Amino acid sequence: YTFAEQSLTGWAPTGLVCTTGGTANPNNVEASILITSGANVTCTFTNAKPGAQIDLTPLTATNKVGDNHVITATVLVHNGDGVYASSTDGTLVEFSFTTNTPVPPAIFVGGVDTCTTTDGSCSITINSTATGNVAVHASSTPVVITVPVHVETDGLGQNSADAQKDYVNARISIAQSDTNAVDDPHTFTVTVEQNTGTTSGFTGVSGIFPTVVFTPGAPGTVTDNCNLTGTNGSGQCTVVINSAVAGVFTATASANILVNTVPFSLTTNGLNGNSQPAVKTYVDANISLDPLNETNQVNEPHTVTVTVTKDPGTGPVPAAGEHVDFTLTDGGGAVSVLNAAASTCDEAGPNTDVNGQCVIVFNSASPGTVTIHAEVDVTIDSVTMHRESGDGLSGDSADANKKYEGGRIIVEKITVGGNDQFTFDTDYKVDFQLGNGGSDDSGFIPTGAHSVSEINI
Repeated sequence: YTFAEQSLTGWAPTGLVCTTGGTANPNNVEASILITSGANVTCTFTNAKPGAQIDLTPLTATNKVGDNHVITATVLVHNGDGVYASSTDGTLVEFSFTTNTPVPPAIFVGGVDTCTTTDGSCSITINSTATGNVAVHASSTPVVITVPVHVETDGLGQNSADAQKDYVNARISIAQSDTNAVDDPHTFTVTVEQNTGTTSGFTGVSGIFPTVVFTPGAPGTVTDNCNLTGTNGSGQCTVVINSAVAGVFTATASANILVNTVPFSLTTNGLNGNSQPAVKTYVDANISLDPLNETNQVNEPHTVTVTVTKDPGTGPVPAAGEHVDFTLTDGGGAVSVLNAAASTCDEAGPNTDVNGQCVIVFNSASPGTVTIHAEVDVTIDSVTMHRESGDGLSGDSADANKKYEGGRIIVEKITVGGNDQFTFDTDYKVDFQLGNGGSDDSGFIPTGAHSVSEINI
Protein backbone atom coordinates (compact mmCIF):
# COMPACT_ATOMS: atom_id res chain seq x y z
CA TYR A 1 0.00 0.00 0.00
CA THR A 2 1.07 3.56 -0.64
CA PHE A 3 -0.38 6.70 0.91
CA ALA A 4 0.69 10.37 1.17
CA GLU A 5 -0.06 13.46 3.30
CA GLN A 6 -1.54 16.33 1.31
CA SER A 7 0.36 19.61 1.75
CA LEU A 8 -1.20 22.42 3.86
CA THR A 9 -0.30 26.04 3.26
CA GLY A 10 2.10 27.36 5.86
CA TRP A 11 3.18 23.97 7.07
CA ALA A 12 6.29 22.00 6.24
CA PRO A 13 6.69 18.21 6.50
CA THR A 14 9.58 17.59 8.83
CA GLY A 15 9.48 13.84 9.46
CA LEU A 16 7.89 10.44 8.64
CA VAL A 17 8.67 7.29 10.59
CA CYS A 18 7.07 3.87 10.03
CA THR A 19 7.37 0.68 12.09
CA THR A 20 8.43 -2.64 10.58
CA GLY A 21 6.66 -3.21 7.33
CA GLY A 22 6.51 0.47 6.39
CA THR A 23 8.90 2.51 4.26
CA ALA A 24 9.02 6.32 4.25
CA ASN A 25 9.93 8.26 1.11
CA PRO A 26 12.61 10.93 1.46
CA ASN A 27 10.15 13.78 0.96
CA ASN A 28 8.46 12.87 4.26
CA VAL A 29 4.98 12.92 2.77
CA GLU A 30 4.56 9.43 1.31
CA ALA A 31 4.81 5.95 2.84
CA SER A 32 4.81 2.45 1.32
CA ILE A 33 3.55 -0.38 3.55
CA LEU A 34 3.68 -4.14 3.14
CA ILE A 35 1.05 -5.78 5.33
CA THR A 36 1.58 -9.41 6.34
CA SER A 37 -0.83 -11.60 8.18
CA GLY A 38 -1.35 -10.41 11.73
CA ALA A 39 1.02 -7.41 11.29
CA ASN A 40 0.40 -3.87 12.62
CA VAL A 41 2.31 -1.10 10.87
CA THR A 42 2.35 2.47 12.32
CA CYS A 43 3.54 5.52 10.32
CA THR A 44 4.01 8.85 12.14
CA PHE A 45 3.97 12.09 10.12
CA THR A 46 5.59 15.22 11.68
CA ASN A 47 4.93 18.82 10.49
CA ALA A 48 6.18 22.25 11.58
CA LYS A 49 4.65 25.70 11.05
CA PRO A 50 7.62 28.09 10.51
CA GLY A 51 7.38 31.80 11.26
CA ALA A 52 9.19 35.09 10.54
CA GLN A 53 9.23 38.73 11.57
CA ILE A 54 10.60 41.96 10.09
CA ASP A 55 11.73 45.03 12.00
CA LEU A 56 12.92 48.47 10.90
CA THR A 57 15.40 50.64 12.78
CA PRO A 58 15.26 53.39 13.66
CA LEU A 59 11.49 53.48 13.90
CA THR A 60 11.39 57.25 14.38
CA ALA A 61 13.97 59.88 13.51
CA THR A 62 14.31 63.52 12.57
CA ASN A 63 16.81 64.81 10.03
CA LYS A 64 17.62 68.12 8.45
CA VAL A 65 16.69 68.37 4.79
CA GLY A 66 19.43 67.17 2.49
CA ASP A 67 20.88 64.69 4.99
CA ASN A 68 20.97 61.01 4.04
CA HIS A 69 19.10 58.69 6.38
CA VAL A 70 19.80 54.97 6.62
CA ILE A 71 16.99 52.53 7.47
CA THR A 72 17.92 48.97 8.41
CA ALA A 73 15.59 45.99 8.00
CA THR A 74 16.11 42.84 10.07
CA VAL A 75 14.40 39.59 9.06
CA LEU A 76 14.24 36.81 11.66
CA VAL A 77 12.80 33.32 11.20
CA HIS A 78 11.99 30.22 13.31
CA ASN A 79 11.31 26.59 12.43
CA GLY A 80 8.06 26.39 14.33
CA ASP A 81 9.69 26.23 17.73
CA GLY A 82 9.44 30.00 18.31
CA VAL A 83 13.20 30.38 18.58
CA TYR A 84 14.14 33.17 16.14
CA ALA A 85 17.36 33.27 14.16
CA SER A 86 18.64 35.32 11.25
CA SER A 87 17.10 34.68 7.88
CA THR A 88 19.11 33.00 5.18
CA ASP A 89 21.69 35.32 3.60
CA GLY A 90 20.39 36.82 0.37
CA THR A 91 16.81 37.20 1.56
CA LEU A 92 15.19 40.01 -0.47
CA VAL A 93 13.65 42.99 1.32
CA GLU A 94 11.54 45.49 -0.62
CA PHE A 95 10.85 49.08 0.54
CA SER A 96 8.21 51.65 -0.36
CA PHE A 97 6.89 55.00 0.88
CA THR A 98 3.45 54.85 2.47
CA THR A 99 3.56 58.54 3.40
CA ASN A 100 5.61 61.11 1.52
CA THR A 101 4.55 64.70 2.20
CA PRO A 102 7.68 66.69 1.21
CA VAL A 103 7.42 68.69 -2.00
CA PRO A 104 9.33 67.54 -3.96
CA PRO A 105 8.91 64.08 -2.39
CA ALA A 106 11.61 62.11 -0.61
CA ILE A 107 13.60 59.60 -2.65
CA PHE A 108 15.48 56.36 -2.29
CA VAL A 109 19.08 57.40 -2.83
CA GLY A 110 20.33 56.09 -6.14
CA GLY A 111 16.86 54.76 -6.88
CA VAL A 112 17.68 51.67 -4.78
CA ASP A 113 14.56 50.47 -2.95
CA THR A 114 15.57 46.83 -2.26
CA CYS A 115 18.36 45.06 -0.43
CA THR A 116 19.38 41.49 0.41
CA THR A 117 20.23 40.35 3.90
CA THR A 118 23.51 39.36 5.43
CA ASP A 119 23.22 37.84 8.89
CA GLY A 120 19.54 38.75 8.71
CA SER A 121 19.89 42.49 8.02
CA CYS A 122 20.30 44.95 5.17
CA SER A 123 19.84 48.70 4.67
CA ILE A 124 18.66 51.34 2.23
CA THR A 125 19.16 55.13 2.23
CA ILE A 126 16.56 57.87 1.78
CA ASN A 127 16.83 61.65 1.45
CA SER A 128 14.63 64.69 1.01
CA THR A 129 15.36 68.25 -0.09
CA ALA A 130 12.10 69.48 1.46
CA THR A 131 10.46 69.31 4.86
CA GLY A 132 7.71 66.86 5.68
CA ASN A 133 6.86 63.42 7.03
CA VAL A 134 7.95 60.18 5.40
CA ALA A 135 6.75 56.67 6.32
CA VAL A 136 8.86 53.77 5.00
CA HIS A 137 7.29 50.32 4.61
CA ALA A 138 9.27 47.10 4.17
CA SER A 139 8.26 43.56 3.19
CA SER A 140 10.01 40.23 2.70
CA THR A 141 9.21 36.61 2.01
CA PRO A 142 11.93 34.42 3.50
CA VAL A 143 11.82 30.69 2.79
CA VAL A 144 11.90 28.66 6.00
CA ILE A 145 12.20 24.86 5.73
CA THR A 146 10.74 25.09 2.22
CA VAL A 147 7.82 27.34 3.26
CA PRO A 148 7.66 30.96 1.96
CA VAL A 149 6.67 33.16 4.91
CA HIS A 150 5.53 36.68 3.96
CA VAL A 151 6.11 39.46 6.48
CA GLU A 152 5.77 43.23 6.33
CA THR A 153 6.01 46.22 8.65
CA ASP A 154 2.33 46.33 9.52
CA GLY A 155 2.75 46.31 13.30
CA LEU A 156 1.02 42.94 13.55
CA GLY A 157 2.45 40.00 15.46
CA GLN A 158 6.16 40.47 16.00
CA ASN A 159 6.55 42.84 13.06
CA SER A 160 7.46 46.48 13.62
CA ALA A 161 5.41 49.34 12.25
CA ASP A 162 6.57 51.45 9.34
CA ALA A 163 9.55 53.70 10.06
CA GLN A 164 8.61 57.36 10.49
CA LYS A 165 11.02 60.06 9.35
CA ASP A 166 10.54 63.82 9.79
CA TYR A 167 12.60 66.19 7.67
CA VAL A 168 13.03 69.65 9.20
CA ASN A 169 14.76 72.84 8.16
CA ALA A 170 15.85 76.24 9.46
CA ARG A 171 17.08 79.46 7.91
CA ILE A 172 18.39 82.90 8.78
CA SER A 173 18.14 86.17 6.88
CA ILE A 174 19.33 89.74 7.32
CA ALA A 175 17.80 92.75 5.59
CA GLN A 176 18.13 95.08 4.10
CA SER A 177 21.01 96.28 1.96
CA ASP A 178 20.81 100.00 1.39
CA THR A 179 22.68 103.25 0.80
CA ASN A 180 22.54 106.07 3.33
CA ALA A 181 24.15 109.43 3.74
CA VAL A 182 26.68 109.64 6.57
CA ASP A 183 25.15 110.25 10.00
CA ASP A 184 21.87 108.64 8.92
CA PRO A 185 21.07 105.63 11.19
CA HIS A 186 20.26 102.34 9.48
CA THR A 187 18.45 99.31 10.93
CA PHE A 188 19.25 95.71 9.99
CA THR A 189 16.55 93.13 10.78
CA VAL A 190 17.67 89.55 11.43
CA THR A 191 15.04 86.79 11.09
CA VAL A 192 15.50 83.22 12.37
CA GLU A 193 12.91 80.65 11.21
CA GLN A 194 12.26 76.92 11.48
CA ASN A 195 10.15 74.47 9.50
CA THR A 196 9.15 71.33 11.37
CA GLY A 197 7.54 69.77 8.32
CA THR A 198 3.99 70.72 9.22
CA THR A 199 1.61 72.67 7.01
CA SER A 200 2.59 75.85 8.87
CA GLY A 201 5.81 76.12 6.85
CA PHE A 202 8.52 78.41 8.17
CA THR A 203 7.77 80.14 11.46
CA GLY A 204 9.82 82.51 13.58
CA VAL A 205 11.87 81.20 16.49
CA SER A 206 11.94 83.32 19.64
CA GLY A 207 14.69 83.50 22.23
CA ILE A 208 17.58 83.15 19.80
CA PHE A 209 20.58 85.50 20.11
CA PRO A 210 22.09 85.83 16.63
CA THR A 211 25.61 87.15 16.15
CA VAL A 212 26.11 89.95 13.62
CA VAL A 213 29.66 90.57 12.37
CA PHE A 214 30.75 93.47 10.16
CA THR A 215 33.51 93.43 7.57
CA PRO A 216 35.96 94.98 7.04
CA GLY A 217 35.12 96.39 10.48
CA ALA A 218 32.27 97.78 12.52
CA PRO A 219 30.85 101.23 11.63
CA GLY A 220 31.10 104.14 14.07
CA THR A 221 28.18 103.12 16.27
CA VAL A 222 26.44 99.75 16.65
CA THR A 223 23.38 99.07 18.83
CA ASP A 224 23.11 95.29 18.82
CA ASN A 225 19.61 94.43 20.03
CA CYS A 226 20.08 90.85 18.78
CA ASN A 227 22.73 90.42 21.45
CA LEU A 228 20.82 92.37 24.08
CA THR A 229 17.29 91.00 23.81
CA GLY A 230 17.36 88.19 21.23
CA THR A 231 14.61 87.34 18.77
CA ASN A 232 10.95 88.14 19.45
CA GLY A 233 7.88 86.02 18.76
CA SER A 234 8.33 86.58 15.04
CA GLY A 235 11.91 85.36 15.20
CA GLN A 236 13.27 88.86 14.60
CA CYS A 237 15.75 91.22 16.21
CA THR A 238 17.48 94.40 15.06
CA VAL A 239 20.94 95.91 14.84
CA VAL A 240 21.11 99.69 14.38
CA ILE A 241 24.28 101.24 12.95
CA ASN A 242 25.54 104.67 12.01
CA SER A 243 28.70 106.11 10.54
CA ALA A 244 30.09 109.62 10.32
CA VAL A 245 32.40 108.60 7.49
CA ALA A 246 31.70 107.03 4.14
CA GLY A 247 32.32 103.33 3.78
CA VAL A 248 30.90 99.93 2.84
CA PHE A 249 29.96 97.62 5.70
CA THR A 250 28.96 93.99 5.10
CA ALA A 251 26.80 92.49 7.87
CA THR A 252 26.80 88.70 8.29
CA ALA A 253 24.35 87.12 10.76
CA SER A 254 24.69 83.66 12.28
CA ALA A 255 22.86 81.57 14.87
CA ASN A 256 22.74 78.04 16.29
CA ILE A 257 19.31 76.50 16.91
CA LEU A 258 17.67 73.14 17.56
CA VAL A 259 14.66 72.03 15.52
CA ASN A 260 13.07 68.97 17.10
CA THR A 261 16.51 68.10 18.60
CA VAL A 262 18.26 68.52 15.23
CA PRO A 263 21.08 71.11 15.45
CA PHE A 264 21.39 73.79 12.77
CA SER A 265 24.34 76.16 12.41
CA LEU A 266 22.95 79.01 10.33
CA THR A 267 24.75 81.84 8.58
CA THR A 268 23.75 84.35 5.92
CA ASN A 269 25.80 82.78 3.12
CA GLY A 270 23.11 82.55 0.44
CA LEU A 271 22.96 78.74 0.74
CA ASN A 272 20.24 76.32 1.89
CA GLY A 273 17.56 79.01 2.09
CA ASN A 274 19.69 81.49 4.03
CA SER A 275 19.90 85.04 2.72
CA GLN A 276 23.04 86.71 1.47
CA PRO A 277 24.84 89.07 3.86
CA ALA A 278 23.43 92.60 3.93
CA VAL A 279 25.55 95.46 2.65
CA LYS A 280 25.27 98.96 4.02
CA THR A 281 26.92 101.74 2.05
CA TYR A 282 27.46 105.13 3.66
CA VAL A 283 28.08 107.93 1.17
CA ASP A 284 29.24 111.51 1.59
CA ALA A 285 29.83 114.71 -0.35
CA ASN A 286 31.77 117.90 0.40
CA ILE A 287 32.12 121.43 -0.89
CA SER A 288 35.06 123.72 -0.26
CA LEU A 289 36.12 127.21 -1.29
CA ASP A 290 39.66 128.41 -1.94
CA PRO A 291 41.09 130.78 -0.88
CA LEU A 292 39.04 131.25 2.27
CA ASN A 293 40.44 134.61 3.33
CA GLU A 294 42.28 137.09 1.18
CA THR A 295 42.81 140.83 0.84
CA ASN A 296 42.83 142.60 -2.54
CA GLN A 297 43.18 146.14 -3.62
CA VAL A 298 40.14 147.75 -5.12
CA ASN A 299 39.70 147.02 -8.81
CA GLU A 300 41.80 143.89 -8.49
CA PRO A 301 39.86 140.85 -9.80
CA HIS A 302 39.54 137.95 -7.36
CA THR A 303 38.96 134.28 -8.17
CA VAL A 304 37.39 131.76 -5.79
CA THR A 305 37.60 128.09 -6.75
CA VAL A 306 34.72 125.87 -5.64
CA THR A 307 35.59 122.16 -5.33
CA VAL A 308 32.94 119.47 -4.93
CA THR A 309 33.87 115.89 -4.02
CA LYS A 310 31.76 112.80 -3.47
CA ASP A 311 32.49 109.53 -1.72
CA PRO A 312 30.45 106.48 -2.81
CA GLY A 313 31.86 104.54 0.13
CA THR A 314 35.10 103.59 -1.56
CA GLY A 315 36.92 106.91 -1.25
CA PRO A 316 36.47 110.53 -2.34
CA VAL A 317 36.47 111.39 -6.06
CA PRO A 318 35.80 114.65 -7.95
CA ALA A 319 32.10 115.32 -8.37
CA ALA A 320 31.99 116.20 -12.04
CA GLY A 321 28.79 117.41 -13.68
CA GLU A 322 27.18 118.84 -10.55
CA HIS A 323 25.45 122.22 -10.31
CA VAL A 324 26.87 124.78 -7.88
CA ASP A 325 24.89 127.82 -6.76
CA PHE A 326 26.55 130.76 -5.04
CA THR A 327 25.93 134.19 -3.57
CA LEU A 328 28.15 137.28 -3.11
CA THR A 329 27.23 139.35 -0.08
CA ASP A 330 28.78 142.84 0.12
CA GLY A 331 29.66 144.64 3.33
CA GLY A 332 31.50 147.73 4.49
CA GLY A 333 30.97 149.64 1.25
CA ALA A 334 32.20 147.02 -1.22
CA VAL A 335 30.16 146.61 -4.37
CA SER A 336 30.97 143.27 -6.00
CA VAL A 337 30.67 142.88 -9.74
CA LEU A 338 30.72 139.36 -11.21
CA ASN A 339 32.85 138.69 -14.24
CA ALA A 340 30.41 136.38 -16.00
CA ALA A 341 32.74 135.74 -18.91
CA ALA A 342 35.49 134.43 -16.63
CA SER A 343 33.26 132.62 -14.13
CA THR A 344 31.91 129.08 -14.57
CA CYS A 345 29.91 128.58 -11.35
CA ASP A 346 27.23 130.89 -12.80
CA GLU A 347 26.49 128.59 -15.71
CA ALA A 348 23.09 126.93 -15.82
CA GLY A 349 22.93 123.16 -15.47
CA PRO A 350 25.95 121.05 -14.54
CA ASN A 351 28.88 123.43 -14.02
CA THR A 352 31.62 121.44 -12.28
CA ASP A 353 34.41 120.15 -14.51
CA VAL A 354 36.18 116.78 -14.46
CA ASN A 355 37.99 117.91 -11.33
CA GLY A 356 34.70 118.74 -9.62
CA GLN A 357 35.51 122.45 -9.79
CA CYS A 358 34.09 125.74 -10.99
CA VAL A 359 35.28 129.33 -10.46
CA ILE A 360 33.75 132.62 -9.34
CA VAL A 361 35.51 135.76 -10.61
CA PHE A 362 34.49 139.18 -9.30
CA ASN A 363 35.78 142.65 -8.50
CA SER A 364 34.94 145.69 -6.41
CA ALA A 365 35.79 149.30 -7.13
CA SER A 366 35.25 150.27 -3.51
CA PRO A 367 36.77 148.97 -0.30
CA GLY A 368 34.87 146.65 1.99
CA THR A 369 34.18 142.95 2.29
CA VAL A 370 32.58 140.35 0.05
CA THR A 371 31.36 137.04 1.54
CA ILE A 372 31.23 134.13 -0.91
CA HIS A 373 28.76 131.31 -0.14
CA ALA A 374 28.35 128.20 -2.33
CA GLU A 375 26.04 125.17 -2.19
CA VAL A 376 25.37 122.00 -4.13
CA ASP A 377 23.10 118.91 -4.14
CA VAL A 378 24.96 115.67 -4.86
CA THR A 379 23.12 112.39 -5.56
CA ILE A 380 24.70 108.94 -5.09
CA ASP A 381 22.56 105.82 -5.58
CA SER A 382 19.34 107.81 -5.19
CA VAL A 383 20.63 109.45 -1.98
CA THR A 384 20.69 113.26 -2.37
CA MET A 385 22.95 115.22 -0.05
CA HIS A 386 22.81 119.00 0.31
CA ARG A 387 26.16 120.57 1.08
CA GLU A 388 27.04 124.22 1.49
CA SER A 389 29.94 126.25 2.71
CA GLY A 390 29.66 127.25 6.34
CA ASP A 391 27.25 124.42 7.25
CA GLY A 392 29.62 123.06 9.85
CA LEU A 393 29.66 119.56 8.37
CA SER A 394 32.93 117.68 8.38
CA GLY A 395 34.77 118.26 5.12
CA ASP A 396 32.83 121.38 4.11
CA SER A 397 34.74 124.64 4.26
CA ALA A 398 33.56 127.88 5.77
CA ASP A 399 32.34 130.72 3.57
CA ALA A 400 35.13 132.59 1.83
CA ASN A 401 35.77 136.22 2.79
CA LYS A 402 37.30 138.79 0.50
CA LYS A 403 38.52 142.13 1.78
CA TYR A 404 39.00 145.00 -0.65
CA GLU A 405 41.26 147.87 0.42
CA GLY A 406 41.62 151.33 -1.07
CA GLY A 407 41.74 155.07 -0.42
CA ARG A 408 41.22 158.43 -2.19
CA ILE A 409 43.58 161.31 -3.04
CA ILE A 410 41.97 164.72 -3.37
CA VAL A 411 44.02 167.51 -5.00
CA GLU A 412 42.82 171.13 -4.61
CA LYS A 413 44.22 174.24 -6.38
CA ILE A 414 44.29 177.80 -5.08
CA THR A 415 45.86 180.74 -6.95
CA VAL A 416 46.42 184.32 -5.76
CA GLY A 417 46.51 187.37 -8.07
CA GLY A 418 45.19 185.59 -11.07
CA ASN A 419 43.84 182.35 -12.43
CA ASP A 420 45.31 179.93 -14.84
CA GLN A 421 45.18 176.16 -15.59
CA PHE A 422 47.89 174.09 -13.96
CA THR A 423 48.83 170.55 -15.01
CA PHE A 424 49.31 167.77 -12.46
CA ASP A 425 51.24 164.53 -13.03
CA THR A 426 50.36 161.44 -10.87
CA ASP A 427 51.28 157.78 -10.75
CA TYR A 428 47.70 156.72 -10.11
CA LYS A 429 45.84 158.32 -13.02
CA VAL A 430 46.37 160.34 -16.19
CA ASP A 431 47.52 163.95 -15.96
CA PHE A 432 44.84 166.48 -15.17
CA GLN A 433 44.54 170.32 -14.95
CA LEU A 434 43.15 172.50 -12.22
CA GLY A 435 42.48 176.23 -11.93
CA ASN A 436 41.82 178.39 -8.92
CA GLY A 437 39.33 176.70 -6.61
CA GLY A 438 39.40 173.47 -8.62
CA SER A 439 39.85 169.97 -7.17
CA ASP A 440 40.38 166.41 -8.37
CA ASP A 441 39.16 163.28 -6.60
CA SER A 442 41.07 160.16 -7.54
CA GLY A 443 38.25 157.91 -6.50
CA PHE A 444 39.20 154.70 -4.66
CA ILE A 445 42.70 153.58 -5.54
CA PRO A 446 44.93 150.87 -4.11
CA THR A 447 46.54 151.58 -0.79
CA GLY A 448 50.24 152.37 -0.67
CA ALA A 449 52.64 155.22 -1.62
CA HIS A 450 51.52 157.44 -4.49
CA SER A 451 52.90 160.68 -5.97
CA VAL A 452 51.38 163.78 -7.48
CA SER A 453 53.27 166.85 -8.79
CA GLU A 454 52.47 170.13 -10.49
CA ILE A 455 54.47 170.25 -13.73
CA ASN A 456 53.88 173.66 -15.40
CA ILE A 457 54.86 176.14 -12.76
